[in-house]
Amino acid sequence: MLAALVLTLALCPGEDPACATWARRIEWPEGEGPNAREHAALVLDAARERLVLFFGSGYVPYGTPLGDVWSFDLATDTWTELGLAGDAIVAAGARRAAPTARGVVLHGGYGAGLTPLAGLFRLELEDDHVWVEELEQHDPPPARALHGFAHDAERARFIVYGGATDEQVFGDTWIGEHSAAGVRWEELDAPDGPGPRFGFAFAHDAARERLLVCGGQLPPESADARVNTARDLWALDLRADAPTWALIAEYEEQDFPGRRNPAFAFDEASGDLLVWGGTGDGASALEDLFVVHTRQPDAPVQRVPQAATLPTRASGFGVVDPRARRAYLGFGNTASGRYTDLVEVRLGAAGEKR
Repeated sequence: MLAALVLTLALCPGEDPACATWARRIEWPEGEGPNAREHAALVLDAARERLVLFFGSGYVPYGTPLGDVWSFDLATDTWTELGLAGDAIVAAGARRAAPTARGVVLHGGYGAGLTPLAGLFRLELEDDHVWVEELEQHDPPPARALHGFAHDAERARFIVYGGATDEQVFGDTWIGEHSAAGVRWEELDAPDGPGPRFGFAFAHDAARERLLVCGGQLPPESADARVNTARDLWALDLRADAPTWALIAEYEEQDFPGRRNPAFAFDEASGDLLVWGGTGDGASALEDLFVVHTRQPDAPVQRVPQAATLPTRASGFGVVDPRARRAYLGFGNTASGRYTDLVEVRLGAAGEKR
């Protein structure tokens, strides 16, 4: 039986219609849903009114890639494990998911021993299972994890940006044109982009035809520096044959602290990017939820204070249900805690901010 903890904080000053508010924390007993994990993918299956969770990385031992898939029924708050059929797909953490007209495409991630992966898989969602098709790739990007990945349906192409392996932090941008023959990749010549980083929040803003990248970890400034995080928002304009990057906003540390590996979710109706938790020092989790108003001039941010009854964390993940005006964020960990939960967040007004 699932248990829902209602968070009663009123956090929208002056009833601001653009502000998000904490709603419920949903938890479940061991064995009645996915176990604790980080770096999974969570997507909305609107046709079946459910969320679908793909893979992730477990903790026994730490970094163990997981190969399970689960659906969360939004009407009953219950989990069901889904089977896998079709092509083989290895267990992995930090696979990045991009919704398409035929389901979901997953890219990259890390497998056993944190080995970086470069595979591209189309997953068709069925009632009780997921059908897997590995897509043929030509001249693909180097294997990586904790990167940005999106599908530009208007132009039938994929985008990969950034990410990392144990040995390298990437700042490259790749465009993958797909057809019946597979996906042919080409690296974009983009010297003025965000530069090398990983563990950032990102989103495909279809209404504005752009890929958004927010924050993340940069290469260290010195040999003894532990964490070097960005405090900015970038956009890759997808309308041109050769997309271009532009810096949208830079933030002061006191206004929007830098972080890596937050849970994040994008509201296509408003253009708001939710960024929750993550770490700014590699040791502790940041206690805040930020709403980045990406379609407003200079992309201002609003901070939603952390609810006292809600454990903050890093390395979680999330998704938005636009019809219900809800976001779901959860899982992840701290140095002392590992979480099996979803936190429901009420979204602000649905009117698009252009």
